[in-house]
Amino acid sequence: MILQRTISALTIVAAMLIVSFCYVHQQNIVLARHVEEQATLIHIQQLQLNAEQRASYIKKHNVRIEATAYALTPDFGTDPLFANTQHAKAAYAVPTHELPTDTVLNVALSPLAEKKLHVKLNDRILLISKRTKKMIYARFVDRTSQTNPVVAGKVVVDIFFRSAHQARIFGRHKDFVAVNINHPDAPFSH
Repeated sequence: MILQRTISALTIVAAMLIVSFCYVHQQNIVLARHVEEQATLIHIQQLQLNAEQRASYIKKHNVRIEATAYALTPDFGTDPLFANTQHAKAAYAVPTHELPTDTVLNVALSPLAEKKLHVKLNDRILLISKRTKKMIYARFVDRTSQTNPVVAGKVVVDIFFRSAHQARIFGRHKDFVAVNINHPDAPFSH
């Protein structure tokens, strides 16, 4: 009888320990989920803050520009170089009259655009279409001719096209805003 009571008591104690362990384990799972949800929430808040900082920077520092097209023609010579010493024939050029969003374009800036955007050669620029709001990344690789009467007094970005035909299709006077994303104050990762 004593043995039976002892076994009953041990069974009750074991059952209580199992129930306690299960309860503690369940609480740990709930706590772990809560910690994970809090970490996710903090991450989302950081992403939102970063996006708001970028949007504010773009709104504050954008410069209205006219995008025009240019292409390599024989009058540039057999192996032309951009001002940043990159070989123009090997550089990325837009293949069609539609600007791609998945590639960094090579662009030339007018002296006024260079001044207003506060850029140096090889700086990256974000071009945003005024009409479609499509964003295009570009690299400042060359300067436009200062003697060109079409660009005198205008903030112009020339986009390098693979063929003269595609450049003519793209045409002139496409309205964009441009932002120097390499500026030290820019909230973009470099």
